[in-house]
Amino acid sequence: MLPKDEFDAMVRNTEAVKRWVILLTVGALLLFAGKVIAATYGLQDGSGNKLTLHDEPCSIGFLKGWKRASFRYEGKDLVSCWMASQGVVYVLDDTGDMTRIPVTAFTKMQEG
Repeated sequence: MLPKDEFDAMVRNTEAVKRWVILLTVGALLLFAGKVIAATYGLQDGSGNKLTLHDEPCSIGFLKGWKRASFRYEGKDLVSCWMASQGVVYVLDDTGDMTRIPVTAFTKMQEG
């Protein structure tokens, strides 16, 4: 039979381990949920032109608050960023062109 103080120490240790397991599990679930909730939207025409909107920061430093876009136009991949405002998606590409597209033109392509 274990002395009471050793038994109490084992119980405290077990409770601490349970708390850590719960915290790690909740953290993993929240991380996974964040990945699943972020959807990718895009559009494509019959000519092979394709625009995909990503939920990642734009790589062009001065476009603060803009997100990254993948834009393939007339066979060329363009570095692009996007921002939505008042029902319109604005896409700025590395040629300096800005394209306005209604939000309703985009469809959900995938989760995460």
